[in-house]
Amino acid sequence: MECVGVGLVTAKLTRSVAEVGDEVEIARLAATDTRSWWVRGRRALVASVLREHVQGAAGKVVADLGCGAGGLCDTLRLYGRVVGIDRSPLSIEICRRKEYSALVMGQVEHLPLAEASVDLVVMADVLEHVQDDQQAIGECARVIRPGGILVLTVPAIPRLYGDHDQALGHFRRYSAGGLRHLLHSNGFKVVRITHFNGVFLPVITAVRLLRRILRDPTPRADPLVLPGILNGMAYVGLMMEKLVLALADIPLGISLLCIARNACAQGHAVGW
Repeated sequence: MECVGVGLVTAKLTRSVAEVGDEVEIARLAATDTRSWWVRGRRALVASVLREHVQGAAGKVVADLGCGAGGLCDTLRLYGRVVGIDRSPLSIEICRRKEYSALVMGQVEHLPLAEASVDLVVMADVLEHVQDDQQAIGECARVIRPGGILVLTVPAIPRLYGDHDQALGHFRRYSAGGLRHLLHSNGFKVVRITHFNGVFLPVITAVRLLRRILRDPTPRADPLVLPGILNGMAYVGLMMEKLVLALADIPLGISLLCIARNACAQGHAVGW
């Protein structure tokens, strides 16, 4: 079955394989939430972006799409009532321990939300798990109020697609241009798009190329917790990138961060 959408398609995965990847990743995230350099670092980056672009207010509604292990719940609660949505029963079970205002099992391609009912949508490394990314972004445009905000993180550099992505049920990795086009074609105005997580790009590139050369037949995900001091060093690296991002975009990294505003308004977009 072919994947659709403007993100570069680099794999043919069945939905069942993708959902198995979901379960693997959710279990990993739940087990490493407070220790992983990646989980902690990405959470800090998303929090920084939200502080810059979003103001919390009573009555605002936030949708955490693909809420996974609920790692962003506390951050998002600063901006309104948080609805967690995930297609995985495991995710919903784990997230019941968090302080979500509501939890709903559902698909990103068919959101169980009313039109123009949400002020902020966050998808942290979720879109690559969705077979039809056009449909998913179209659904975001439908449920976000005019002028509302979408925050995305996705894996970058399509040429790096490999066993890590396959193990986690990723359909694709994104280029900045492909992601921008996907958003524009669904009525979003991109406020900012930048790479991040570039500190270990040379090492990760070398490791994944080596796996291809050796033709390792077993898909395996990169570890979320690195051994010893490396875990702390990687976290410090992401915190240094957070400081850089406060001043400028990062030209290359293995992830993309995007902030977009729903421009589908009658007349003009309305800010928060």
